[in-house]
Amino acid sequence: MTIEAEDRLELTDRQKEVLVQIALGKTNKQIADFLQLETWGVDSHIRAIMDKVGTGRRVQLGVYACVGYLPEEDYFRDRWLDE
Repeated sequence: MTIEAEDRLELTDRQKEVLVQIALGKTNKQIADFLQLETWGVDSHIRAIMDKVGTGRRVQLGVYACVGYLPEEDYFRDRWLDE
């Protein structure tokens, strides 16, 4: 199952970067360090993504990313394992 292009949510580039890190199982602190953000900034991005996806559960964001949203995004293929 993949998410069709027309059904994908409009996420900012930074939200997509945070979503990749969530899919990789990173903590908010790890995401903040990796993306050079404050942890409150990561929290803010995660809340915005959750609002757009319609969930309050972090694990569902990881599933959303892995099911088909990010693998189809060329911009993120090179970053998928970039640590």
